[in-house]
Amino acid sequence: MRIRPTFGLFLLILLLFAAGVFAIGQKQKPPTFTAPQITVVPSRSPVILSGSDVGFRVESYSGETPVGRVVVRIDGKWVEPLPPPPQAVFVK
Repeated sequence: MRIRPTFGLFLLILLLFAAGVFAIGQKQKPPTFTAPQITVVPSRSPVILSGSDVGFRVESYSGETPVGRVVVRIDGKWVEPLPPPPQAVFVK
């Protein structure tokens, strides 16, 4: 029993295609990262910070313009505030 050359060529191409699909399936996928979930608990009475409780931490300069972060003093420690998540709803 002889296999026709065109059928043999078809089997060879099919085998190479299957091997390529298998090799691509073995490629390791990069890890996915998810942002940590932040739970915002609105306070019943808003706290207003002013004067000596608000500051600007200068980290560098861009020419003569200071570059840094806004900080607030909470219990004597300077901390960087976080903006509320976009889905947060504050009810008065």
